Amino acid sequence: MENNYEKRIGFGTRVGAKLVDSVILIILALFIVGPILGSIIGASEAADASEALMKAQGNDMAEFEAAMEGTGKVVGGFFAGLLLALPITGLFYGLIEGFTGASPAKMMFGIKVGNEDGTTANVSTYMKRWAIYNSSFLCSLIALLIGISFMSTVGSICGIIILIGCFFVLAEPKQSFHGKWSQTAIFNKADLS
Repeated sequence: MENNYEKRIGFGTRVGAKLVDSVILIILALFIVGPILGSIIGASEAADASEALMKAQGNDMAEFEAAMEGTGKVVGGFFAGLLLALPITGLFYGLIEGFTGASPAKMMFGIKVGNEDGTTANVSTYMKRWAIYNSSFLCSLIALLIGISFMSTVGSICGIIILIGCFFVLAEPKQSFHGKWSQTAIFNKADLS
């Protein structure tokens, strides 16, 4: 079988795309999704605080305490929204590549996930690659949702393995562990057949 290593995208371009994706993700999370989630959570807390303030009507000290508690809840709700924004935005942002084979930055750079042989991959292949690459996050999510704490440890181990595997792109096949395991590689979009 003839190899197509020279057509595969190397480490530098992939790191550049990852950095651009990270900047886009942080901007989306902190300036769009975070404030929206924070406003929703904060508004809910504000309604509770308003109710407490109405009950305390006429008692100056109780009114003051209710107002201070309400302010704390609103601010806390806003920051909770910001904290939740990064993993939620990251999940949906990452799924763009899972469904299309290219993150927004990869699209800007003109590169895309393809099969090892240089042919265009299908959505199930993209999703397999996405799941392997994000196995650390998925294991941690399972640990959080189901309460199986050892899955968090499994997720950490997966994350370390995937991180080490990313440096294998520096070698001649230009293929990471998650690329090998999903039988994919990154190509210029124009080189995919």
